[in-house]
Amino acid sequence: MRVTWHLGDPFWRVAGARRLTVDLPEGATVADALGSLESQYPLLGRLLRGEPLEDASVLGPAWQVVGRTLPIQVFRNGRAVRAEDRAATRLEEGDRLYLFLPAVGG
Repeated sequence: MRVTWHLGDPFWRVAGARRLTVDLPEGATVADALGSLESQYPLLGRLLRGEPLEDASVLGPAWQVVGRTLPIQVFRNGRAVRAEDRAATRLEEGDRLYLFLPAVGG
């Protein structure tokens, strides 16, 4: 089954593309898709886990995130998937997944 990730900033900078298509087995979950993304794009995996990047300049000067775990937000077909639901949320062929940092402000 194929799903498409849409990556927000700074994630797309590390992956090198704003959209990525990944192949997953039938019955895969959002957590599986995140794991696949991390294994196919090791630098992205390091960023998501808060591990240091060898070359953080790829993030651009505005992103000082190295060394801490990022509070990611994942959406499936436009609907938020809470962190505690990612392992139970099954995917279907053609799903669109979105990976962003949460927006804060007022």
